[in-house]
Amino acid sequence: MAISSLEASKKLCELSNWTMTHLKVHKILYIANMVYLGRNKKPLINENFEAWTHGPVLPGLYDKLKIFSSLPIPSYVFSNSCIDKVQKEEEVKALEEAWEKLKNKEAWELVAITHRKKGAWIKHYQPYGNNLIPNESILKEYEDVITER
Repeated sequence: MAISSLEASKKLCELSNWTMTHLKVHKILYIANMVYLGRNKKPLINENFEAWTHGPVLPGLYDKLKIFSSLPIPSYVFSNSCIDKVQKEEEVKALEEAWEKLKNKEAWELVAITHRKKGAWIKHYQPYGNNLIPNESILKEYEDVITER
């Protein structure tokens, strides 16, 4: 079962001890979603990513978090969201794994990762046009990354 971007971003912010910015949240969520989709053939996030200038973005989440700009996202933003760990244990594990692997990356390093040549973002990005990044393209990106190793 996929989780909402708000649930997922709350978990990442908790893991970061509330030091996460919205740019970093979006990039980690995209990478976590890509890996989860590749491994499980179903998305981690129940919303669609779009190809924006600085990489994949979840528009609804962006609208909620943009006010914080490059500041850490405070806990009060998530007062009504909670992940039911019993029902969504594998999703929580995927977020924890993504955080552990990416926590020391700066937001702009994550942007570079999501802008990889032949990646899903680059295939769907058009300046001034926030295009949907289909899960099929994200899955293909995962498969390409795995075969490059």
